[in-house]
This record gives sequence, C-alpha cells and structure tokens, in this order.
Amino acid sequence: MKIPQIRLNTRIVPIKKNITDNVINKLQNLLNKQKLNSDIVEISEEMSQFSERLQALEESKTLKKLFTDEFKISQGMNKDGFYVTSIIDNKTGKPQQVYVKAIYTCENNELWGIFIKNIRGNYEPIGERSFEIDEGLKRITPGDMTSQSGNYKYNGIGIRLHQIAIERMMQKGLKNVQICSTENAFPFHYKCGFRVISFERTMEKIEFEKMLEEYSNVSGIDKKILYKNAEIIEDNEDIVKYSTTTMENWRKLLYAKGKCLDSYCDYPMKLSQKALQNWEQLIKSQPILEH
Repeated sequence: MKIPQIRLNTRIVPIKKNITDNVINKLQNLLNKQKLNSDIVEISEEMSQFSERLQALEESKTLKKLFTDEFKISQGMNKDGFYVTSIIDNKTGKPQQVYVKAIYTCENNELWGIFIKNIRGNYEPIGERSFEIDEGLKRITPGDMTSQSGNYKYNGIGIRLHQIAIERMMQKGLKNVQICSTENAFPFHYKCGFRVISFERTMEKIEFEKMLEEYSNVSGIDKKILYKNAEIIEDNEDIVKYSTTTMENWRKLLYAKGKCLDSYCDYPMKLSQKALQNWEQLIKSQPILEH
C-alpha cells in the first residue's frame, strides 16, 4: 500500500509597516505609562517628605521635652550664686543640671552664661547670650549667642539661652525679644517661635534675579515657585521691592529640601504673638531666674 505524502507549503508573509509601528507604539506607551507611574510615586514620596519637614519646622521637640516635669529643677539659686536649671545629656537623654549667671551687666547691656561643673568642681561655660535691654522701644535687642562648646554633649543649651532673654524681658516689663539669625541657624530659631520681622527692601532687578537664581540652584526648586512664594510689592525693569518675609518663605522651602545657603544678610526676627504667649506660660511653670 502506498502511503500518501503530505506536502507542507510554507511561505513568509511580510508584516506590514503600519502594523509594526502600532505594536511599537503600544509598547512605548506602556513603558511610558510605567515610567510615569514610577515618576508619580517618586514625586509623591518627595512631596510627603517635603510636607513632613515643613511640619517639623513648626515645633521643637527639644523645647517640649525641657519643660516636662522630668526636667523641672526646684533648687532656684545655689550657694555659689548660680541659678540652677537643666538641659539634655545627649548620651543618656536624661536631665543634666547646669548653672546660669550674669557674666556682666553694664547699663542696659547684659551677658549671661550657662555653665556646667567639671570633674574638679569648677564652673565651665558651655553657652553665652548677650543682649541689650531697650526700655524705650520695650524690647530685648539682638546680641551674640554661642553654644558650640557644649553642643556635641548636650541638647537644649540654645533654648535655655532664649529662655533667659525672655525672662529678662518679662522682668523688665518689655514686649518682645529680637534676634538676628544666620541662614543655618534659622530652623532652630523658627522652631523656638521667632519669625522674620516684615519690612520693605528694595534691590536692583539684576541683583534680585541673581539671588533668585542662587536659591534655585542650591535648593533645586524652580525659580517660578520661589517667585510665587516671594512677597513682591513692586517689580519693574529696574528694581524689585519686596517684603523681608520673602526670606522666611524661601528659608522654609530650603529647609524642607534639606538645603542651606549663606544668606545675603542676616534678617532680624522676633517672637510671634502666639510663641510669646506660649513661652510666658512655660516659664511660669518652670522659671530659671527669680520673678
């Protein structure tokens, strides 16, 4: 019996170009969609971190901790004439007793120090704060503030230095405390309730744009966003007139991005009304000086 042979006929069918393009386009759209979703996730995560850092700027956890019962000192003044208070030992997180005294007073100028007792029982300075009492304008005016010598071991030195100035304000019946903040110290002072004092400043247009460019380069924030967050009073081809609260807005944005820029100048700050009331309530519960 003869077995029939089956012949397989094969032929190559060319794929039309428009079909190929359609497939490629669909694949590209799918890839683009996946990339877009990935970008959205990254942007969402960045905005979440951005929002969290801005929120963290509104409150000092260290300040809150210092005014808990754990850090309350009832001794007042010791036998050596030092007021007694406490800060935070960075190693243990527990209270570290420190001592406060006026180093000198000359007319309305005062210099106060925070000290710690060393192993020999001597008082060693770890922070200083100077200021002037302006009874005419009813305020504490800016001076110098240093706490670098103790910052690696302790936390809360700067807050206690602010407290001393605010208590002197209260003792003298003044209305506010003013400081001048450098760029890198801005987050600390802002958390303590200080806000940039608003006043008008005029700058040549080219200098303002240069400043805007520098802030944008350092922060990675688009210049349009920075300009939108500026308090512009007048903007023409020659000059830009703006409120100094612009610098506060920009500093907050830089902080949220984890950046810092050497400022063109240090802007004066003062306690907001809300912060002033909060400080006064805290001090009544845990003063350093005699009232």
